[in-house]
Amino acid sequence: MVSTNLLRIYALAVCFVSVIVFSVSTGVGVYDVVQVNLPETTLSGWQYERYQSNANFIRDWPPEKTVPDDDALTRMREESYRIAVAVEARDAKQSLIQQAITMLIMVALFFIHWKLSRKTLQSS
Repeated sequence: MVSTNLLRIYALAVCFVSVIVFSVSTGVGVYDVVQVNLPETTLSGWQYERYQSNANFIRDWPPEKTVPDDDALTRMREESYRIAVAVEARDAKQSLIQQAITMLIMVALFFIHWKLSRKTLQSS
């Protein structure tokens, strides 16, 4: 009887933790979907500000390097911005895959342990 109760408590504890992890993964996954579809919106404030003007772009320019002319600098800034947005979207896709895997594992753990819990209830 005691071992059956302990087994049931264990099974329900795993179910509880699975629900919590699933909930957190869902929240992260929703943010990842936004990040994939609107990567410009989820760029950090520092990165976004950096690409808004040539003056902001060269703020951290190494002093030993000469600053290119305005046209070249604008092209560099726009290309760098395009790359930053692409990296943001790619990172979000990776995270979305990780969250999907986590959620699948949590669903499997939940149902296995829920059945185990139900089985211990019937045998007591």
